[in-house]
Amino acid sequence: MKNEVKVIAFVNTTKKHQDRIDNIIETWANDIDTIFYSDHQDPECGVIKVSNRDDYASGEEKQINVLNKIKDLANVDDEPLLDVYDWFFFVDDDTFINVENLNKHTEFLDDARVYGSIFNSEKDSENPMYVKGIVPKDAGFPSGGAGFLVSSKTIKLIPTFNNYQTVCGDVSAGLNFHFNGVQQCDLMF
Repeated sequence: MKNEVKVIAFVNTTKKHQDRIDNIIETWANDIDTIFYSDHQDPECGVIKVSNRDDYASGEEKQINVLNKIKDLANVDDEPLLDVYDWFFFVDDDTFINVENLNKHTEFLDDARVYGSIFNSEKDSENPMYVKGIVPKDAGFPSGGAGFLVSSKTIKLIPTFNNYQTVCGDVSAGLNFHFNGVQQCDLMF
């Protein structure tokens, strides 16, 4: 009998989008453990505060802060989340997750890699991150809106996630993976 792979969703949001939080809670969050990371705290809705900012550019700060904060988060039984869950799926609050499809894929994935819709300089040469030299040509980064999947093993591997001041959380996350030797692979859920 195979062990069940445990996945948790982390949703980037803001207090200004309470309607999106409510919609997620009423739909796909019923099928997957979900934590919202935001500019406010609301334990009743599973929202943790990782930033004071609610503007679009706060996404990078929120993404990096939550990646670092995960190392200290525990469930109601005081077990570290990194020991409870095998995979962490990061999405924006305007994303719908097909939880059944996500769970079906995680069973066969390599936990030393990051999965999602990965930008790279070869297929996305016109992307401003490459054109402006913000991201090295040999580095990829996941599309945050489409969601990206990171194993607990990979999060534990990176001592501190750095904010590279790119304005985009997914780009900064991708640079952390790149500079720590973590391969990022295309796989849509």
